[in-house]
Amino acid sequence: MYNTLFSILPVLVVGIFEQDLKPETLLAYPELYRDMGPNNHLFTVPEFIRRVVVIGILHSIVAAYFPIAGGLLLGYDGTTNDQYINGLMIYCIMVLIVTFKIAYIDVRRWVVFSHISVLLSLALWFGWNGVLNHIYPDSPGEGYYVQGVFDMLMSKATFWFQWIIFTAVALCLNVLILIVYSIRDPVEHRITSWVAFERHKEHLANKCRRKQWLADHKPF
Repeated sequence: MYNTLFSILPVLVVGIFEQDLKPETLLAYPELYRDMGPNNHLFTVPEFIRRVVVIGILHSIVAAYFPIAGGLLLGYDGTTNDQYINGLMIYCIMVLIVTFKIAYIDVRRWVVFSHISVLLSLALWFGWNGVLNHIYPDSPGEGYYVQGVFDMLMSKATFWFQWIIFTAVALCLNVLILIVYSIRDPVEHRITSWVAFERHKEHLANKCRRKQWLADHKPF
């Protein structure tokens, strides 16, 4: 369910719309394409370890260890968390981390479909758990209760606190690491600078088009 329902939409949006730089920029400055294309700068073992392994380990620690170490009780009437509650809490954090990471952090450009994919992914997540919350059969044994648990968690401020705060911690660590890599890596720094330059040009062009449209539609 995770790969086919809860995280597929942001991946599709990235695959369809993401680009490092515009074609006209790469044609004008072919050395930019050489670094990211033929030289295969991002597809090396050190880059994989830094950008995937290290960040993945940090996300796992925050999502799995922080809720348990925090000791915030989410069970009924303040009782100890059981197996399902702990698992669902970790699952919720990971879904939010991965959704925001794919849609907003691991891309160079945001499009309207980025926001739509995030909203739909979260809607599917809440919808699936809401349905499962009511149709799951009687629990097989002690420590694994599913029916009514999701509704109960939604009413607890401690659940929302952990979900939002721990996700924010993981994403902030992700962004901080990428900033450090971008500063230390001359190729990445150069690409990032060009992306910022293109965005500035697009902003100015949109501003001019907006002013022109207002001038053309100005009432007499």
